[in-house]
Amino acid sequence: MKRRKNALGFSLIELLVVLAIIGAISAIAIPTLLGQRKKARLIGDAQTNCKVLAMGLESVKAENGLFGAAGAKATWDKTGLKSGTDLVKSFQPKGNTHMTYELEITGTGLTYDLTVSENGTKVYVTDQTGRQIYPAP
Repeated sequence: MKRRKNALGFSLIELLVVLAIIGAISAIAIPTLLGQRKKARLIGDAQTNCKVLAMGLESVKAENGLFGAAGAKATWDKTGLKSGTDLVKSFQPKGNTHMTYELEITGTGLTYDLTVSENGTKVYVTDQTGRQIYPAP
């Protein structure tokens, strides 16, 4: 079929090519964006729970002068204290139910590292200053 010289608009083939390109881009972009949303939610939950735990540890330090004995470890999950010394008695993780919070008192009892994992994969790590160690800021 011949196109008239004064005809305006796009042919059906041109429209189908554009739709195919948009579909291919969407097939790649949408799953990636959804994965980033989940990751951001996990890190947000981890940060919130770490701040609550850090406040409890600051209370322990104010009472005892130390966060705990050097080398002391504690692990919490959705049910509460899982193992180790219960330094922060009132800590109960909120939000994502699959995360594990591992506290290790380092140095002379004046520093600590707090690692958050989900199903064995490290999600977030912080220290007594509140500095985000992992993922790199």
